[in-house]
Amino acid sequence: MKYSIKNNSRGLSSAIAIFIFIAIIVSLAVPFLFYLQYLRQSDQVSGAIVNNYVSLKQLQYKSVLSGHPAIYYSAGTQKGSIIFEYTNGTFVPPINLTIIAILYLDNGVWNNLTALKYPIVINSSQDLSIPSYVVKDPIIIVTSLGNLFYLMPNSSIGPYSLTNKGGVEILAEITSKNNIYAPVANVTTNILDDQFKNYTMPVAFPNITGTFQAKVPQYVYYEFQNGTIITGVFHNWIIQGRAVVNSTTTQGISVTLERQSVVLIANYSELTTPLTLNVVVEEPNSPSTQLISIKVDGKFYSVPGPVKVLAGYVSVDIPNNYLLFNNTRDESNGYIYIYKYQYSQVGSTEYTSPSFVFFIPPTAVNPTLYIYYTEQGYYVHVTIQKEGNTQSYSGFYFILNGTVYDYGKSYWILAGTYVASPTGVFIQCPYPLQSYSIGALYIYYNNVEVWNYNEVTAAVIKLYYPGNIEVKYGINEYYQQL
Repeated sequence: MKYSIKNNSRGLSSAIAIFIFIAIIVSLAVPFLFYLQYLRQSDQVSGAIVNNYVSLKQLQYKSVLSGHPAIYYSAGTQKGSIIFEYTNGTFVPPINLTIIAILYLDNGVWNNLTALKYPIVINSSQDLSIPSYVVKDPIIIVTSLGNLFYLMPNSSIGPYSLTNKGGVEILAEITSKNNIYAPVANVTTNILDDQFKNYTMPVAFPNITGTFQAKVPQYVYYEFQNGTIITGVFHNWIIQGRAVVNSTTTQGISVTLERQSVVLIANYSELTTPLTLNVVVEEPNSPSTQLISIKVDGKFYSVPGPVKVLAGYVSVDIPNNYLLFNNTRDESNGYIYIYKYQYSQVGSTEYTSPSFVFFIPPTAVNPTLYIYYTEQGYYVHVTIQKEGNTQSYSGFYFILNGTVYDYGKSYWILAGTYVASPTGVFIQCPYPLQSYSIGALYIYYNNVEVWNYNEVTAAVIKLYYPGNIEVKYGINEYYQQL
């Protein structure tokens, strides 16, 4: 009996221990479950906040693209402004645009425009004036929701018309890796009177209804101040605002307006196909071509010779000092040729201006630029000498068409026909009252007699070859006092 009591006590103790362990587990588990529930709710709240922010950011971006508000960057040489225009009154819900920074590009560095006081809240159509030192540079508008709106001078985001009355604006842009450029380009459209006409982009029209066609070129270009050119090849149309188009991937499109403002942007990709341009310089009659320096796409090259360019549009500028220049390649043989720029030619197209832009297709094989010169004349190297007993006298000169030359010297003289007038001296003798003059008796050009004293005609010299001119002096007149 004593043994059974001990077993029962031991079983009761084990049960109590298990109960206590379960109680401890439950007491710890309940707070932990509450903590898990809190974390789950916190994650849901954080996720909702993030999703709400993303939605607001996207909604703000879409509202600007739809004209609520459209943004136009008006830039000039002296003043500029950022125009916010609510061109789409049907956008729901209306969203204020809060600007926390406006950046401008200054020598490759984006700086904040500190002349304005931030934040700037846009909730109605208005203009922001900007300083003159900004108006030639692109800008970036930074909003409180993190949107970045990039604008080139005189470009827009959203359906903004230059007429300020709504309507249609057609413009072009070249998109590169680092920037967006407004190219030189035309659009052909029948938007006004059903007749197709060319317009320089950007161009605005008051139309808000109807159907029309518009076509842009396959290639356009943008030229920097230093002459560098980038070429754009058509990529697609970007439609900002409301309109129905039959295509966004063809150069020509049909547009049906829906009584709303719309901006049609012809978007171009930068063309980066490398090519070798052969430059040939034609200098007639010269035994060898004188190298000249020309500017191609903003860089100087010595030609004739190959020049590395990118396919598309290429700019060429021939400096003033090579519009009229001397070819000295035959100087050692006594000749210097004078050449004047005539014209340049690529294919069958001639360019008479020394500054021009031409087009090279990406598929071109061995493209060649010819630069033609005309000979304006040439110089010959001539040494002028005299013979005869004149050493003790001064005043002897050789004159060609009024230009005076010294004996015993060499000159570069323009080839041509000249009238020679050698000077002489008069000698006064005191006794026996007889005087005389020493003058030219003969003139030799390269050892060939071209004039003598006994011929009273003028001394004409056809000076077309380098060499020597020799004048033989002697007494050619006697004078007797009466």
